[in-house]
Amino acid sequence: MRSQDERITELETKISYQEMTIQELSALIADQEKRLSRLEERDSLLTGKVQELMEIMEESPVDRKPPHY
Repeated sequence: MRSQDERITELETKISYQEMTIQELSALIADQEKRLSRLEERDSLLTGKVQELMEIMEESPVDRKPPHY
């Protein structure tokens, strides 16, 4: 049977590892948040560009018949 000191040491070790894991996960979440923000900005820019191109294509005379037809 383990002594109380051994159990306390084991619990302290587990808590230490859990704290380290929480810190690592927190850093990972912060990094993911930054990456997500950059992707959202990029998505917004690309969506704007696609809308601009669609407007240009709608106005484009390529699909229209010339006035003399």
